[in-house]
Amino acid sequence: NIELLVVNDASEDGTQDYLLQKARTDSRLVPLSNNAPRGAPASRNIAIRESHGAFVTGLDDDDEFLPERIAAFVDYWELLTQHGVRPACLYAQDIWLNNGRRHHTTHKQSSVSAEQLLDYNYIGNQIFAPRAHFIGAGLFDEQLPAWQDLDLLIRLLQRFGQAHLLDMPTYLFDATPRPDRIS
Repeated sequence: NIELLVVNDASEDGTQDYLLQKARTDSRLVPLSNNAPRGAPASRNIAIRESHGAFVTGLDDDDEFLPERIAAFVDYWELLTQHGVRPACLYAQDIWLNNGRRHHTTHKQSSVSAEQLLDYNYIGNQIFAPRAHFIGAGLFDEQLPAWQDLDLLIRLLQRFGQAHLLDMPTYLFDATPRPDRIS
């Protein structure tokens, strides 16, 4: 039971036509398109606002989810809440790739508070949380030229409590050096 919203940030490489074609055969895919480039924070906010699911997570276009990621997050969220833990969000270990090869796997700590994020981003940039938490924290700040993920994480944890780690690698992060990278 997944809804996949893809925001095409005004690319001119045929992405929108491809997404529209795929959406004709898969009703779970919701293609959205910006008329002019608006950047990652605005595009993420558009997807969150247009979503209908209870939970939201993100995926950058050069990265990949492992097949078990979403189900593992849902199961872990349910397990934590059954035991009285009310997380602000969940995060997982990442596998970093360089030129398509495994470079290393992260070793993130088991929980993170807003205060800890003032020292270092111990979480990363792709969390899993209730849609209401993203909205309640004010979404991504579209005016920030950098650090939008960390800014949202701090606000989200200040409002909703600690983030908790699903201690398994579920995200492939492409860290291949390229001149067009923003991170």
